[in-house]
Formats: sequence, structure tokens, C-alpha cells
Amino acid sequence: MSNLHVCDNDNLNADDKYAKVRPLFDALNKTFFDYAPHEEHHSVDESMVPYFGRHGLKQFIRNKPIRYGYKIWVGATPNGYVVWKDPYQGSSHTLDPQYEHLGLGASVVLQYCDVLKKNGDFPYFLYFDNFFSGLPLFEKLSQKNIRAIGTVKRFSLKAKKHAFIPQPNLIHQYNKKMGGVDRCDQNMSLYRIQIRGKKWYFPLICDCIDSAEQNAWQLHRHAGGNLDHLSFRRRLACNLLETFGKGKSKRDVGIAMPSALPDAKSV
Repeated sequence: MSNLHVCDNDNLNADDKYAKVRPLFDALNKTFFDYAPHEEHHSVDESMVPYFGRHGLKQFIRNKPIRYGYKIWVGATPNGYVVWKDPYQGSSHTLDPQYEHLGLGASVVLQYCDVLKKNGDFPYFLYFDNFFSGLPLFEKLSQKNIRAIGTVKRFSLKAKKHAFIPQPNLIHQYNKKMGGVDRCDQNMSLYRIQIRGKKWYFPLICDCIDSAEQNAWQLHRHAGGNLDHLSFRRRLACNLLETFGKGKSKRDVGIAMPSALPDAKSV
């Protein structure tokens, strides 16, 4: 654990607070995008990586299942396949210069659009909440030939209360397609890696591993596989142990090796 690194400590970007794990995020984003099933609808939202230690990047978000930890911007399909992840760096978050004048929320959405546009000029449909929504963003998305649905707060300053209106069809579509990031978070929370390390970035590495495993399960289901998430995760772990394990040691006496388990077949 003390020798687990994903970057060159002698060549760190001083402007990137996540430089310790940036190569891992970049590599995963490329792989996630390359293998992503083609999907018209995508959602953009924030996700939290639990962390209870002391660090300047730790965030607190009220009314979230995970209130303390690192905040990650995530772009995902409605089924929960993660296409893109970008850790949030607080007030020093580096915005793309061409979108900086639009603010943080709009910049995040537009950067994800640029990722999707690598597949070609398809008419994607994006969903996001009121943190990202704004007329300048929708104008910019229209220029990029991308449709979008966002929410706004329903509190009426004039009436001093929340306004209730008949639900348009757009709201129905939003509720149906928006939950991709939340679905991914739910899948990962059920079997999240519980190993604790002393390094501040170790939870981020574990989150990347969990994201990759969850995406692999999504691809398994997309290809017609019928394993549930737990069975798939168990089979994957057994396969990795059989492939890279060093065999029994004196401490392993009485412990079943992966080959003796019922799900120890390669995926």
C-alpha cells in the first residue's frame, strides 16, 4: 500500500490539485469512452467519493447519501455507464478558457459535450439539474446541435411560495432519463471497496476501480449477459486471483483458493 502510485512524483502539475491521480482519471476516461455503448441520452451530475480525513479538497454537500468526501463531475448514460469523470478542485477549479465566462456549471456540461462530440456530430440529448441550467448554456448547446433539459427552482419571489404547474412532457422525460449518475452511485455503493489507506488519494483510486468494475458489468449486461452485479464482481475477483495470484503460502492454510469456488470461471 505504501508503494501504490499512479503518477511520477518528480513531474507533477503544480496547478492541478489532483495531480497525484490525474493519470489514472485520464486513462480511465479514455477507456470508458472507447467502450461506451452508443447512447442518445446522457446525464451530467455530481458524485461523492466518501472521505472522512482532513484535506483541503474535501467537500460537504447537504442532503446527499454521502455528505463528506471528494466531489466528482460525472457524465453517464441512463443505465449508469460512466463515460467521463472529472474531480472538482474547489474555487481553484480550472475551467476551459473558451467556457470560463459561462461559469462553473455550464463549463462542466460543455466540456462533457466536447467529449461526446469525439464520436461525431450526433444530436445528443443532455439532462442536468438547476446547478448547471442557464439560458447562456442552452444557447451554446443549440449552437453545438445538442438538445438538453434542465431544471429551475420553483420558488416564486412574488408569491413567496413554491409554484405548482401542470407537468409538461419534458419533465416526464427528465425524470426518466436523468438518473444515470445516481444509478451508477447506487450500484457502486452496494459493493464499494472498504479497504482504508493512509494516503488522501487512496479513496479516489478505489473509486476508479469501482467505476471500472461497474462499467464492465454494464457492458456485460449490454452484451446479453445475465449475471447480477454481485455475481459478476465475485467472478471477476476470482478470475484476477487465478491469473495474478502467487499461490498458497503458510498463512493460506485452510483458506479455499479461487479455483475451488463455484464462480471461478473467466468472464
